[in-house]
Amino acid sequence: MEYNGYLIKINDYRNSKYKNCDFIFHNLNDCDEPIGTGESIADCKKQINEIIFERVHLNNFKKWKNNNGWSFIHPLKIYQHKNKEIYKTDSELYEIYVQQYVE
Repeated sequence: MEYNGYLIKINDYRNSKYKNCDFIFHNLNDCDEPIGTGESIADCKKQINEIIFERVHLNNFKKWKNNNGWSFIHPLKIYQHKNKEIYKTDSELYEIYVQQYVE
């Protein structure tokens, strides 16, 4: 069964490392190795939705940092605002982002 770019199927690998699950799912772009397992199709769909949300959410966070004038200083592993002498770590910026857009 295809769902949001993933393939959910009955586990045929019962003698391998996936022996304790009924279903497995693959990314349709890379079907060689399962990326998740579940006890039901609904469980697999829930996990797929979480993967997609996290990917989209982190992508939006990266865009937010760029659009709001934060530039990464590699040796220090911090961000500096382009117009001010304000320095923040990635986790501090993430907290600001979540407060503004997610909650």
